[in-house]
Amino acid sequence: MAVHETYTCKDCSFEFTDQESLFFYNHNLNIIEEYTHLVSTAGISRGSKIQGRIYESYCKHCDKYIETYYITYVDCPEYNSEEIIDIVKSGIKNGLKRLKNETITKIEELKEIRLRKEYKIEKRPNSIAKYILKKLSNLSQEEKNEIINRHLEICVKLVELEGCEYKADIKDFDSEKEAIEYCKRHAFGNFFDEIDREISWNSNFFKRKLKYLYRVEYWDSEEFYNITTINCPKCGNEVYKFINPNYPCPNCEGELIHTRTLCAD
Repeated sequence: MAVHETYTCKDCSFEFTDQESLFFYNHNLNIIEEYTHLVSTAGISRGSKIQGRIYESYCKHCDKYIETYYITYVDCPEYNSEEIIDIVKSGIKNGLKRLKNETITKIEELKEIRLRKEYKIEKRPNSIAKYILKKLSNLSQEEKNEIINRHLEICVKLVELEGCEYKADIKDFDSEKEAIEYCKRHAFGNFFDEIDREISWNSNFFKRKLKYLYRVEYWDSEEFYNITTINCPKCGNEVYKFINPNYPCPNCEGELIHTRTLCAD
């Protein structure tokens, strides 16, 4: 399970979410792949000979976020430490190129789905009918049919967007057709909102990644916790090594407070 912790500055409203990011080197594609601990990502880095973790910091002088890739595991005796760092740097650049292509493709696919608006209509017993039928299992088929017909609902589902649907009881409308049109309007409204949010998220995520500054170094647990600052790779100014409540706000030196926890699995 991944735990995403969000911190907010009490003075300037600077906000940051720690997503416990990890990385590994995909030697087949020559890219660095990033991930968080989820059931779906279990074992994803298995077999990779270069692995590590990512910490984010921020330089207020450049107004840039900085991602430092700390190498924690290496099984490449044929390369020295400087060559390993160069491999990771190259993998980051290649990973960004791949992310760009994937983002463009994903956005185009979403736009096409938005245009197609493919949907299906289901007429089915509503939750009340299901509850009654479950509790009264000794009813005759005729009695069951009567309950089902009394508690039918219309559900309009968007075929290409999982979970995007809208349903309503037929008895609340003058006709079945009216119920269908009502559900279609709401389903499409939800559908367009969801598609637009996903397009926006993909676009903004990629734009944000392009604005990052990147560093690569080997993990040294003693040095990591004893030395609290790093140098910005762009301007050279000292910045806090990573963002968390133990350090002041990297933007204004105010107090960072924990504001939200999100668990993902």
